[in-house]
Amino acid sequence: MLVVITPCSSVTAELARLADCFVPEFWVTSYPPTVPDAGAGLHCVVGFIAGEAAVDAAAMRQSEVVRKALDQLDAMFREADVAFQTP
Repeated sequence: MLVVITPCSSVTAELARLADCFVPEFWVTSYPPTVPDAGAGLHCVVGFIAGEAAVDAAAMRQSEVVRKALDQLDAMFREADVAFQTP
């Protein structure tokens, strides 16, 4: 599960099914801001991998799975010239 706390104006979907991708399904739940004038709320993103792909992902290092999932989300929702960066 990933919680996005920075504004993501391009996250408008509730479900994305991507059969040929590393994470074939993402569910997105958006929450309104909890503080007045806070701007965007939070987006909770949950990815689902099943079957043999899940077995393969389970054999990978956690950091590699996270990186591949974030790269996929970045490709899907990236603002025109802003790429996701990890610390």
